[in-house]
Amino acid sequence: MSYADITSRVAQIQARIAQLQGASTAYPTQGSYASSLSTTGSTDFASVLGGITSSGFDSMTPSTPDASGGEDGGQAMASFAATFTGTPYVAGGESPQTGWDCARFTQWVAKQFGINLPAVSWEQINTGQQVDSLAQAQAGDLLFFHEPGGHRRDPSALKVNHVAVYLGDGRMVEAANPSAGTIISQVDAAHLVGIRRIAATTTTQ
Repeated sequence: MSYADITSRVAQIQARIAQLQGASTAYPTQGSYASSLSTTGSTDFASVLGGITSSGFDSMTPSTPDASGGEDGGQAMASFAATFTGTPYVAGGESPQTGWDCARFTQWVAKQFGINLPAVSWEQINTGQQVDSLAQAQAGDLLFFHEPGGHRRDPSALKVNHVAVYLGDGRMVEAANPSAGTIISQVDAAHLVGIRRIAATTTTQ
């Protein structure tokens, strides 16, 4: 599945969410939640996101990927993760309804596929299988970064302080920061310190 296919699928799911909620607009795009907050004065992120309820998200949750056939598990995870662009970045948040930080985002997405991850990025890097380079990365892999301006809580030499889901073609989806929220962006290869494969795959590169 190409990046264009992923973005097309995102648009389809956005339209479906709007239908489910009886809304006139689709799921918020990058930055739109900030203007919604300034207009409504609300800190209820469920209302900012168009009144999307837990049951609405549950209806989109895929079954656990099956490595024996069907859609590639990593690609399914990447496609699913990309549908949550626009969700607010909230330190310690744990779901689309509350917002999330980078590691809680990857933890929540993985959980929908039956994969349990720790709640922090520097522990998530110890899960799954190591991928040696970005050239070998596949959609659904977790990308780990050391951002110089970020926190330094990781006791290891890697100093991991950010994590994202790889989409392929040098792009990733991440809960970036409070001003950007959850976005699709180019992989910052200069600060990439590790890649882990956590999903079953049916293809190899």
